This record gives sequence, structure tokens and C-alpha cells, in this order.
Amino acid sequence: MPPGNEVIHEPVLLEETLAFLAVREGGAYLDCTAGTGGHMLAVARLAGPGGAVIGCDLDPAALEKAERRLEQASAEAPIAHWQLIRSSYTAVAELAGRLPGGKADGILFDLGCSSLQLEDPARGFSFSKDGPLDMRFDPDSGPSAADAVASLPEDELARIFRLYGGERRARAVARRIAAEREKAPITTTARLREIVESVTGRRTGRIAGATRVFQALRIYVNSELENVERAIPDAFDSLKEGGTLVIISFHSLEDRIVKHSFKRLEALGSGRILTRKPIVPDQAELRRNPRSRSAKLRAIRKVTP
Repeated sequence: MPPGNEVIHEPVLLEETLAFLAVREGGAYLDCTAGTGGHMLAVARLAGPGGAVIGCDLDPAALEKAERRLEQASAEAPIAHWQLIRSSYTAVAELAGRLPGGKADGILFDLGCSSLQLEDPARGFSFSKDGPLDMRFDPDSGPSAADAVASLPEDELARIFRLYGGERRARAVARRIAAEREKAPITTTARLREIVESVTGRRTGRIAGATRVFQALRIYVNSELENVERAIPDAFDSLKEGGTLVIISFHSLEDRIVKHSFKRLEALGSGRILTRKPIVPDQAELRRNPRSRSAKLRAIRKVTP
């Protein structure tokens, strides 16, 4: 059991990730979204004491949990040399440079929002519990969702809700937000949910009415799509010959970026796509972890042009 009966969340598509990374003893690996360390620990165990694994994340709370998890595992049995760094995955080239030889045998991105973040009301990612309207992966950097809701023009809010969330009533939601923020600042998740659902209703089909707007704001606040597009070429360049880049995404726009980026690399002759169709969780995993339902895994191997 983790220290203090601490709940450790199950990593998504773990066995598939390890298989595509082809983790070998003595290898060097980079987990660009370490979170609480689930994938990273599994890689460190397979890489063994002769291997090296670096994990990075922007979330200090997640890194603290990952450190405790890895320290406990290290005390129980030899695992790879490991290091955790608070950093964005956009610094992937610099991070890989810290590995032995300056390149990685495998690199992993597990994109999106973690269960740890969703379940903490103080982080403001979820509307299921009231909390400050924040949504930043790095709570110490950049404008929050409350800042965006307070300052962005109505047209820009509508664009964000439509593009990043697929919200069909984006214009009406943005109009209502603009009207309500004139009366009082919108600073909590409960208040934003109330405003959004006054337009969308409490449910839209099978999902809660505020889901798409909250998702869109999170993607915008953290520049998620821009960062993924920027990081993929750097990650691929940071692989050794024969190394593998594995990316797990949870949003169709992210998956599209990954798919097309991999196709470009393969067209250049420098990569071979290992997943013609994305790998998705099986029924057993969906039962264990319902939040994995949107996960899609794609992998590409670096080859000689």
C-alpha cells in the first residue's frame, strides 16, 4: 500500500505502452508527463538498475506523489536510476540531453488532465465540486481560467468554446458569460457551471452541460494543442536510432495532431508508424478505470532515412 494509504491512480494503457516502448534492461527513457509516476515506475522496473529514466511534469503536487512512489519502489528492489524534474514537456530536447548519451530509447507523452487534478477542488479543473476557477497544470505560472473568463472578448470566448470544446451553443454561452461578468467576477467553478448550464441545460445528451466549456477553457489556459504540435518534432529528434515515441491522447484535436505529425515523419523516411489505427483500452480496463474511455495511443519508431 502506498505511504499513508495514499491513493495511486492507475496509468492508462500501461501494458500497451510498455510493449510499444520495448523497454529493455539498461535503456534510457523519458516520461514527459510523469504525473504521479505510474508509467515511469513500470518503465524503471523493466529498465533495471543499469537503466535511466527521467520524468517531468508541471504539477508540483503530482511530482511529490511520484517521488514518494519511486522512493518506496527503490527501497524494495533495484530499479533504474531515476530523476524527476518540474518542467514542461516542451523542453523535451533539453530533458533528453540529461540521459546517458543525450538521447532516449523511448519517450512517452500521456496528455490531458490527471485524476489527481480532477479530484482536487482547489485546482478548478472539474465542476463536480466547487473551487477556484484555475485549471492551470502549473499553478504558479500564467493566467488562470478565471483570468481568461474575465478578460477575453466575447467573440474569442465563443471561438474557444466552439474550437476546443465543440460546444454548439458557444456564441450564446459566451454572451451570457460576458453579461454576468459585468455584474460580478466569475471566480469559482460552481458559478461558471451555473452560468453555462443556464444556456445549455444540465445535460446535453450523455454528458453534463458544462463539460465542453470546461474542457475548452482547460485546453486554452494550458496551450495544450500548441504545445503538443511543438513538442513532437523535438521529441522525435531526441530519440536514438530505433527508439520509439508513444503518445496517449484524450481529445480528438490532440489525436489529429499526433496522427498527422507521425504521417509527416514517416513521409520523410525517418519514422515508421507502429499503430495504423490508435490503440484504445479494452473492456477490462474500461471497467477498472472509466476515465480511460477516451484514451488513444499512437506510436512511431525512428529509422534510418
